Amino acid sequence: MEKHNIKYKVNIPEGSIITTLDVQAYERILDNLIKNAIIHSRCEEISIDLIEKENMIQVKISDDGIGIPRNSKDMIIDRLYKVDTSRKTKGSGLGLAIVKELADKCNISLKYDSEEGKGSSFILGVKKAL
Repeated sequence: MEKHNIKYKVNIPEGSIITTLDVQAYERILDNLIKNAIIHSRCEEISIDLIEKENMIQVKISDDGIGIPRNSKDMIIDRLYKVDTSRKTKGSGLGLAIVKELADKCNISLKYDSEEGKGSSFILGVKKAL
């Protein structure tokens, strides 16, 4: 993020929160979401929040970038789909598809929202360990 002059905020509550998950898959999901924001969103800031909700743990990754056009929202996780094919940025259209496939495989919920011109948010949810 620093290399791209992107500010960032990380909000993690005090104390321990315990869950069981595939660490490598989760790291890959987070890496893809953060890289996607850095490379494609044209954002100035990225926020990463850890949110504890009853029996769930959520990680929310948000940016203040260009957002996703309304007509592309349902397709952004499709394999090889690119929002703007005229962009000069790298990308195969696989990043978000991989995120979705890994999330499904690991029983991680994935929600996202975006508003054109205001940015995007992706929320990953996993159950807390009892």
